[in-house]
Amino acid sequence: MQTIAAINGHCFAGGLCLALACDWRVLRSDRAWLSMNELLFGAPLPAGMASLLSLRLPTSVLSKVMLTAHRYVATDAIQDGLVDEVVEVKKGEDGSEATVRRAEEVARERAGFAESGVLHLMKRTLYASTLAQLAIDEPPNLFESVEGEREARVRQLVAAEVTAKL
Repeated sequence: MQTIAAINGHCFAGGLCLALACDWRVLRSDRAWLSMNELLFGAPLPAGMASLLSLRLPTSVLSKVMLTAHRYVATDAIQDGLVDEVVEVKKGEDGSEATVRRAEEVARERAGFAESGVLHLMKRTLYASTLAQLAIDEPPNLFESVEGEREARVRQLVAAEVTAKL
């Protein structure tokens, strides 16, 4: 079965990972930002998610997405390959309904591909390395180490501020 994402609004962090996990992504033109903003709030991206992004995006775009927390608008998102289609929302039209309607059309167009089972086999081959990476457990202390580093840095900053005031 093919998966189609209808992106009706802002799509950040894990939401963007979920959208990129889909086979086809449809984005409304008028009211959407896309961003992998984990960098802004100190959450490391699990290796499996990074593998998924590297499967979907060219290296130059991947670096921009992961290392700058760039906030994409629809025109940039389609240009860099984060989405496959942009639904132009007409004045007075419900953008959410138009986006979902287009995603449903794509799903109907591709529904027959799954019948023989070949699509499933092709997807398993195409995504084998990413599936393997997703199956690996992340180290249990991944987030703890980030919290510990953050706490140590805050202590350093407080100590520096106190020293500066003395």
